[in-house]
Parts: sequence; structure tokens; C-alpha cells
Amino acid sequence: KFAEDLANGAASEIEKIMWQGDTSKGTLNAFDGIIKIAEASTLAATNTYAAGSTISSIVDGLIEKLPTEVYSAGTPVIYMGVDSYIKYLQELRANGNLVINQAGWDTAAAPESIIAPLSRGVKVIGVPGLDTTGKFFASYMENFYFGTDIDDAMSAVDVFYSRDHQQFRAVLKTVAGVQIAFPDL
Repeated sequence: KFAEDLANGAASEIEKIMWQGDTSKGTLNAFDGIIKIAEASTLAATNTYAAGSTISSIVDGLIEKLPTEVYSAGTPVIYMGVDSYIKYLQELRANGNLVINQAGWDTAAAPESIIAPLSRGVKVIGVPGLDTTGKFFASYMENFYFGTDIDDAMSAVDVFYSRDHQQFRAVLKTVAGVQIAFPDL
């Protein structure tokens, strides 16, 4: 249980850093994340939406602006926070674009991804690393890279009991980073 909780906590923190990382800040500063990389790119297109825009209208606007090359390059995708994703599912259901007909399905068991209606197969995915940011990323799935030097996860983790502090402690040592291969897409 301890090792499982440790792994889940580390994965959650790495997920946040992958998206929100910024080496110039005091927290989440292990490496620059996708947000910082995309905002710094002169090739990546950005869009600002009016306050009060629906998630559905934002998704539709992003799909409209996707370069056609995205569809042949890989799996077209829109990443957003889980908070936005749940609102998106609720909007689709309220507008009759999402019909729930599986026995036992409820909002607690929402699908991990959904194909946006009338989108040529654009997959919409909620990721915890984008929660509360209000930022969405559209491209193809294979355009987003995460790399690390961990060959064997256990060789990079040191778990020990500190008698001085009467606590179990863990240290993860690794090199990691993210990148967008083709920011223009």
C-alpha cells in the first residue's frame, strides 16, 4: 500500500509538471512543461475565447483551426483538464449529442476519452495536469513527447525510514522532460 501510494503521488506530480512545469518558478519547476513550450513557440497557433464561452464552442473552434496535416500525421486529439472535460460531457448530454445507453453508466464512470461530434475522429481527453488552467491543446497524439532516463523505476527510487523524523521518506532521482515535435501542427 505504501509503495502504491508513493507511485500514485509521484505520477500525479509528474503529470502536473508535464503540463504546467516552469523552471523559472518556485513550484513545479523540475522541467518546462507543454504549456510553457507551446506559449514560447512562434509556430504554435493560440486562440483566446470570450469569457463565458461553452466548452463545446471552444472544442469546435479548435477542431476548425486544426491543420489538415494533423489528420494524416496520427490520432487527432484535444487535451483539456478533467474539470473542463466533465463540463464538456455534461454539455454534450444536455444538448442531446451524448446519449447514455449502457446499463450502470453514470457520471462517476465517465469515459476517459470521447470522439468530438462531427470532427473527423478528434479524440477529446481530460488530463489532471491541465486542471484549473483553462488551457486546451489540439494536435495529434504522437506530437507530444515525454522522455525520461528511468530504465528500471526501482533503481531511481530510494525509500528509507528516518529515525530522526520518525517518517518513511522516498527520493526519486531521474531526468525527464517533454516536447512538442511539430509546434506548427
